Amino acid sequence: MKTKLIKGLREVHSKYDAFFIDLWGVVHNGVHLYSEAINVLENLNSYLSKINNDLVHIQQNVIEDNLRLHDIPYNIENVVENTLSDGMSILISKTSSDSYIGSDIVCNKKNIHNVGLTVVRKYIDELKSGCSVDTNLSDMIVPLIVLSNSKFSFTSSSISEHFKTNLQVISKFLKFEY
Repeated sequence: MKTKLIKGLREVHSKYDAFFIDLWGVVHNGVHLYSEAINVLENLNSYLSKINNDLVHIQQNVIEDNLRLHDIPYNIENVVENTLSDGMSILISKTSSDSYIGSDIVCNKKNIHNVGLTVVRKYIDELKSGCSVDTNLSDMIVPLIVLSNSKFSFTSSSISEHFKTNLQVISKFLKFEY
């Protein structure tokens, strides 16, 4: 194996997904921070954030194209956090007086291909179902509905395994019928 000397992270940062950087003696001496090390970390953080912004815009275009194709009105809001992570999440949602519909997905640069298409297809399916809540929200509101002791009804495009599990667990503690 041949050892290659590099002059800095800028020569190799695009080849790696994560960096382990020693703190003692590299970033500080136990008393003071090394200003050049801080500059390197800030530049690395800036590079990783740029990847996130690029990925967001690529997926946003896919989502917008598919929503337009299905004549679904939309308003895009991007929230970009400056992190050391190469991951991102996408949420598409619509609320009205009688419905809460959404779809989301989490990804990183290794599984970024087609995530925009996947999340928008799930959203369109949920929206076209005509239900009052999406599948994921339905399993989250079950405990709240049961605890409210009120009669309540909603429709969902499907019943998830989480929904069924929530009902089973709650039935162990409270008396209710479903």
